Amino acid sequence: MSHKGVQISNKRKTERGVVLILVIQMGMVISLLISAWLISIQGRTHFLSQRRERLKAYYTAEAGLNKAIWTLKRNPKWRTHNSTGNLSRLKEDPFLMDSLFTTGTGECLISVVDRGTGAEITATGISGESSATLSALMIVRKDKGFYFLPYKSMGQEKTK
Repeated sequence: MSHKGVQISNKRKTERGVVLILVIQMGMVISLLISAWLISIQGRTHFLSQRRERLKAYYTAEAGLNKAIWTLKRNPKWRTHNSTGNLSRLKEDPFLMDSLFTTGTGECLISVVDRGTGAEITATGISGESSATLSALMIVRKDKGFYFLPYKSMGQEKTK
């Protein structure tokens, strides 16, 4: 009788070992699936964060362009002292601060320079690591005063 009892005991140990191995394997598979899911979420979060920064930069550039247009409507002879687009130089030189526009979402570098019978307005919005550039043209006509051509994206949206 003890011989049969030993066989039954070994069989139970074997079954328990097989169940333990299956549970460990299932745990590993579930861990891999969760890891893949978390990596996917992290990639999407990074992509959406970059997209948000690009949009902030674009709308900051648009706000800067609208500020320049608003200023030019009141003072058509107004020109910025900055034509280089160097943001670090602007922050150091208070004389050039008329070229810098700060919003709650970023900074905008504004450049207004003479072009023939008008002025070219360029606004570069900067938010985080992203930047976007927009430009418009102000045309001065003797018979009708001045008007603005619609602005366009310069195709310089970038993320560093």
